[in-house]
Parts: sequence; structure tokens; C-alpha cells
Amino acid sequence: EEALLVSGELVRTAISWYEQWYDGIDDASRYYYGAGNIQAMLDILLPLHKMIEKASTHQEESFLQVIGRDLNEAHDCIRRYKSLMMEAGA
Repeated sequence: EEALLVSGELVRTAISWYEQWYDGIDDASRYYYGAGNIQAMLDILLPLHKMIEKASTHQEESFLQVIGRDLNEAHDCIRRYKSLMMEAGA
């Protein structure tokens, strides 16, 4: 259990939120524009939004100060989309 905790922390600190978001947006856009697969795009983006709910390092706090507002607006758009889809029965 401790080994999993340590390895998770190493990965979390080794790969910055900037890198994770860059890769995530790149992958999500391939699903959306390349395959027209909205659900696969959301499956990539939603965990990233969940991840940034709480910053635990100075680097993560800096990330949120720089682009947190834009990401929150994007997350609001996703929520509205999902709400509309539920209302439409899709």
C-alpha cells in the first residue's frame, strides 16, 4: 500500500498539470475531430477537471491561477452539454 502511495506521488509530481492537460486535450481533440466521438472526448476531459479541484503544490496553484478560470468555464460548458443531452433523452 505504501509503495502505491509513493509511486502515485512520484507520477503526480513528475508529470505536471500542464503536461497532463496538453496530452489530454490533444487526445480528446483526436476523438472529437477525428472520430466524432464526444463520449470518448468527455471520458478524457472529465478526470482532468476532477484532478484540478484541489491543488496540493505550488506548481499546481500556479497552474490554477494562470488557466484555472478558463478550465472552469470549459467545465461549465461540459456540464451544460451533459444536462441538455439528458433533457433530450440522448
